[in-house]
Amino acid sequence: MSISIIWEGIGALFGRPGRLLPRSWSEANERRNPAFLADWFTSHFFLAGTVGLLAAAAAARLQHDWASAVRILGLGLLFAGASMVGGWFFGLLFGIPRSLARPRAPAQPEPAPGAPVQGAAGQNAPAPGAPGEADGAAQRASRASTTNTNLEDVSDWLTKTLVGVGLTQLYLLPQTLWRYAGHINENGFQWFGAATVAGPGGPGQLLALAIFMFFAPGGFWLGYIGTRTFLTMWLDGIDHGTSSTADLKFAADPENLKFDPSGDGFSRGDEKLMSTDNMLRDLSLNALTSAQQAAAWAAAQARDKNLEGATKGFEKALRLSGHDPAIRQQLAKVLVARKMPDRAERLIGDAISGTALLRALYEAPPIGFTKAIQIGEALIERPEGANDANVHVWLAAAYGQKLMHEKPPAGDPRLAEIKGKLIAQVKAALALEPRTKGWMYSLWKPAPGSEENDLSAIPPDDAELRALLG
Repeated sequence: MSISIIWEGIGALFGRPGRLLPRSWSEANERRNPAFLADWFTSHFFLAGTVGLLAAAAAARLQHDWASAVRILGLGLLFAGASMVGGWFFGLLFGIPRSLARPRAPAQPEPAPGAPVQGAAGQNAPAPGAPGEADGAAQRASRASTTNTNLEDVSDWLTKTLVGVGLTQLYLLPQTLWRYAGHINENGFQWFGAATVAGPGGPGQLLALAIFMFFAPGGFWLGYIGTRTFLTMWLDGIDHGTSSTADLKFAADPENLKFDPSGDGFSRGDEKLMSTDNMLRDLSLNALTSAQQAAAWAAAQARDKNLEGATKGFEKALRLSGHDPAIRQQLAKVLVARKMPDRAERLIGDAISGTALLRALYEAPPIGFTKAIQIGEALIERPEGANDANVHVWLAAAYGQKLMHEKPPAGDPRLAEIKGKLIAQVKAALALEPRTKGWMYSLWKPAPGSEENDLSAIPPDDAELRALLG
């Protein structure tokens, strides 16, 4: 049994059902999030160590008594924790990032009034105050103070000293560890070869050595990886403001905030986007001072299914940008995903866009599906709409709503016409993105009580849809 399963049960008891930890190393690695890797390691690693300590306590009970078993288990847990913390400290020491020390840019002379500003290669650069990707670097270069690197200097000196001294004394390490393991047994575990023999050696000495050799490297791994990932990320975020201008622009790009073809919220994007999102989500919205920063943070929250946080982030970005149309569209997407079509409509009006199409589907029939069909048919005439699988799914849903509302009888030409258009959009969506199949199937055969039932007017035994959706 994995400890992650135990945590799932605990989470369910406290109102947090669902899987809290990844169940395998491959699953943790696929998420490419250091937090999930650390969760997997700590859950499985400490489970194995705890099971070993319980087995040792059971063996002591069989050989001696309950007092010995409890003493060995309690002291074993304390020594394991101490070994882990010691290993964690050295991992922290070895993992202190050199990125703490950042050279300060040399001061530049003030240009003459009206003169062009020269770049590093002599070419004209934007005038001071003009927007550009160099703004962030210029602001950092003009800081009045520099980063204190004492911690990096101490780490560098100590690690080199420890490695140098350790290598010269390496041949003494085995006997030193064995001797101290004997001291721990004599003064702590008191688990010797037999109940009547008091002296060095015995199972307790082996147990002390095993605990140290198991938990100290584990603590070192956690300390080193935690320092190289989280600490480096946080300090880099402080030094850079949040992230590089290119990363922020990439994360805030409206083209990267897309509905997932499976119908499950927003698409998480590629590895680069997920890596940037992981960093952005750890920042505080209150600390962000520009529209681009707030929009990037909000988009990261939306892709992580935190739609309420994304709404707050885009609202702040909208205020800071002076109501940028691109940010309005992104906020409208989030509001539609939150089932707030009225608020979304005030942002986008009658614009011809995928967001407007989706928002129209939530309006009352027949106005809603009529508007959605008009927008959808106009969209698929454009390359961006024709190549978007989501647009075809939403347009099929609009025809499904029309079929549900009008209920043409069998043999009525309108039935064949509307159904034909619906089937055409289903085929177009599947051709562009096969993952839409499960989404459309759930609209055709929805779960009991589900309001997402736009295709349910087609009978569940319909041969055409069964051939397409299974």
